Amino acid sequence: MTRLFSLTSIAALGMLTVLALPHAAQAQNLVTNPGFETGDLTGWMGSGFTFYSSVSGTAQHSGFYGFSSGEAGPPFILSQNVSTTAGQSYTFSYWLKNGLIREASVKTPNAFQASWDGAPVHALTDATWFNYTQFSFTVVASSASTPLSFSFLNEPDFWGIDDVSVTAGATVTPELPGALQLLPALLPVGIVALKRRRR
Repeated sequence: MTRLFSLTSIAALGMLTVLALPHAAQAQNLVTNPGFETGDLTGWMGSGFTFYSSVSGTAQHSGFYGFSSGEAGPPFILSQNVSTTAGQSYTFSYWLKNGLIREASVKTPNAFQASWDGAPVHALTDATWFNYTQFSFTVVASSASTPLSFSFLNEPDFWGIDDVSVTAGATVTPELPGALQLLPALLPVGIVALKRRRR
């Protein structure tokens, strides 16, 4: 009897271990209108706006719209406050392109800067042409609301930006309740297997 219980328990616990493996919850993008798909700057704030900085149907990385800026100076500032938790780490990412008019040519002077909570995380000066590229950074929030911003200056051409994202670090949720519910069904399986082996 002792041996029977032991083997059955091992079988049940083995199945429990497999079923209880954690899964990562899908991260939610905290940015409002991250791809500018409203066709305007809903959710965003802009300063230094001119005819050369706008949501455009020719600047998209995905979808139908992206944001383009070709200011000669002063720089255009695009910003938004996102809801955060102090001390929590986040992934801050975006797709950026330099040059919407003339591809693969020198386009200086130009400058770009991305900031999180007022601190620069990415800066480019007199960059050459490049197609849409994703840039991603791990950042930490210090309060319940965190500003993110982008600064654009591009005298000979335009910067393009799209698909901005801020996501919290993945949370892990074990599925113990569902696995525990299967234990009664596993016990008879272990008993039958042991009886067949003894025969």
